[in-house]
Amino acid sequence: MYPQRSQKEKDSMTLKNASTINFKPFIALLLVLMMPALQSCQAVVVKNAAPVELAPAVYEDQFDNEYSIQVGDLLGIKFFENPDLDEEVRVRPDGRISLQLIDEIMVAGMKPSELKKVIGEKYSHILNDYRVSVIVREFMPQKIFVTGEVHTATVVTYNGPLTVLQAIAYAGGFTDTAKEGRVVVIRRLPNTNTRVFQVDIKKVLDGTDVKQDVLLAPYDTVYVP
Repeated sequence: MYPQRSQKEKDSMTLKNASTINFKPFIALLLVLMMPALQSCQAVVVKNAAPVELAPAVYEDQFDNEYSIQVGDLLGIKFFENPDLDEEVRVRPDGRISLQLIDEIMVAGMKPSELKKVIGEKYSHILNDYRVSVIVREFMPQKIFVTGEVHTATVVTYNGPLTVLQAIAYAGGFTDTAKEGRVVVIRRLPNTNTRVFQVDIKKVLDGTDVKQDVLLAPYDTVYVP
């Protein structure tokens, strides 16, 4: 009969045997399994990115532009000599409004001064005095979307000039794995086309090129890879 080993001796032998195991095949297998995840973490490469110069970088440029009417805005239409035609109308989801006596009008994207002229022309065949004013009484909140390697993906209410870095600050700033030099701005244009910018916020933070901190437009998406 073999002498019985104590529990302490058994535990010691188990640890000794474990120390002789070759873990290299297991590590190699683990790396193979993790490869797709590692590849997905690579930086986004934007092809055919639009020049940063096409995104406005000066606050005054934005203030020089008259407000464009948006879906959901509430408009006050007032006639100087025909108050019976006065109306308050909200811009429908299809971008149009309906007024008395005339056909509906596509107004989304139009300036209030442009709409005033269009309404006057349409009523000129009906009224002797067709002077009219257009007042935007309620503005539909506009949004900026921030996602990717930020602490909290967020939707920012657009209330005025906002830069890429400011929008990222609303999202809690960059994470440790963020590529600050390859931030992507996706912009949908009125003609349904999409323009993509790639901006280098690293150069903004070190003062090398602050123009990279471009102004955002309503409904832009900021993606941090």
